Amino acid sequence: MRRCPCERFWAAEADASLVDGGNDDYANLASIVICCALSGCVTSAEAPSFASAPVPEARSDVAVLYVFRGYAQPTALASHLDIDDKPAASLLNQGFTWLYLKPGTHKFKHYWNLLSGMPTVEFSKALEGGQTYVFQMRGEVLIARADSLSTTAILEMELEEAKEHMASCCRYVPSRAKN
Repeated sequence: MRRCPCERFWAAEADASLVDGGNDDYANLASIVICCALSGCVTSAEAPSFASAPVPEARSDVAVLYVFRGYAQPTALASHLDIDDKPAASLLNQGFTWLYLKPGTHKFKHYWNLLSGMPTVEFSKALEGGQTYVFQMRGEVLIARADSLSTTAILEMELEEAKEHMASCCRYVPSRAKN
């Protein structure tokens, strides 16, 4: 896992050779072919836009966490975020959600479907009541000749910058968290 000095970026990478090795090579190749063939899924156009989505109530006893995914590969698959080992968000491209979290340190896990071949990112972050946090879900698959590099990442953003991104791309998906 790489972290920038500001500790606002968490990422994991997975390298795969599509030529050398055993059966894993065929699994990696199959994952890439499937992902490319199914690319292009986005959040439903019928979902509320950022401007018309429900807005979280400002409260001092909880933190608000926005999670969004503008464009991330593999495009055909949902990316998932678990918080404290419980499902919190499952987003396709151009989706966002928000949820309330109790103040304190929480364990986060950003992952994809097992067949995607994408790595998982796990990290912990302390959240304060009355504050708003924003995570952008990211994913990238680079294929060069017989090798691939897959990256999964979470970028923490400032709220105002994130609002601009979400307003230009994203539609609301209710959180999977059980509050």
